[in-house]
Amino acid sequence: MAQDKGGIREATLRVLRAVPPLALITAWLLPGFVHLLLGKRFHAALFLICVVVFFVVGDIASDFYGVSSHYHFYAFVAQLCAGVPVLVHLAVCGQPSSDIFVGRISPYYDAGVIYMMVAGLLNVAAVADALERLYRRTQDGDGD
Repeated sequence: MAQDKGGIREATLRVLRAVPPLALITAWLLPGFVHLLLGKRFHAALFLICVVVFFVVGDIASDFYGVSSHYHFYAFVAQLCAGVPVLVHLAVCGQPSSDIFVGRISPYYDAGVIYMMVAGLLNVAAVADALERLYRRTQDGDGD
């Protein structure tokens, strides 16, 4: 059974190496997943936990109103880089309307938006690292 799991992992890695756009989308949507496939469990856990925790803490701090393409477009673009967490937020909470912001803003709203932006930008770093490790030439000799 363990050999079967290794075979599935290797087959998935071959597909991801053969189709770079699929590798990019997979690494973006699922923070840490490509690292896990590559056998880098620590990196996978680190990126997954950091991206998700930063996004959730930011979402709670902004009272679930911090993801908005209408009110802060550039922050929204950075948040979108977080992958699945922002897509789940948009599916569950949607985007806030203008009446939400009248007299009801959390004192931590800005900090929450920044935390969610950091989650997205951290995922960009995770994607870059995952793709570099996925396509790294074996003659580098560092074994990492």
